[in-house]
Amino acid sequence: MLLTTNEPYLVVDPLYLDKMRNQLSLAVAGRWRDLQEQAFPFGENSFAIHIPKRDIVSIEMIENMEIEYQCSDFSCFECDTGSIVFVRIDCLVSVIERFSYDEVFSKTRETMDSMNAYLAEVFKGLPTNSIAMLLSQGVYGKTDFVGSGCYRIKE
Repeated sequence: MLLTTNEPYLVVDPLYLDKMRNQLSLAVAGRWRDLQEQAFPFGENSFAIHIPKRDIVSIEMIENMEIEYQCSDFSCFECDTGSIVFVRIDCLVSVIERFSYDEVFSKTRETMDSMNAYLAEVFKGLPTNSIAMLLSQGVYGKTDFVGSGCYRIKE
C-alpha cells in the first residue's frame, strides 16, 4: 500500500470508524485521548497514530503484540475484524462521513473487485494515498496480522 511519508495517519479497524462518527469534533481538534475515552470507553488501544517513514506499508510490517498491551503514545491498535485502514489525518472527517463498514464488507461477500469498486466511488476526490486498507490472511497466513488482537507497525 502506498502512503504519504511524514504525514500522520490514523490506523484503525474499519468497524471503529462508525463509532467515531459521533465524535468528529474531537478528531478535528486532534484530541486523541478524548476521542479514545468518548468513542471507546472500554478499549485502551482502539486506534494508533502512525507517521510513515517510507511510502510503502505492507502486511508484514504489522506486528502482533501477543498480549493486550497498553500504549499511552498511540503506537498500538486493537483489531476485531481482521482488517485495518490507514486514514490520513487531514482526510479523516471526509472518510468517516463517507464510510460505512456494513456497506464495504457486504461488498466483500460478493467479490474483492466489488469492494474495490465501491471504495473507489466512496473516496473519489480525496487526495492520492489518503486511505489504504489491509486485510488479514487469517491464522494460516505467514504474517503476524492474523485477525483480532493488539498490533503495532514496525518500520
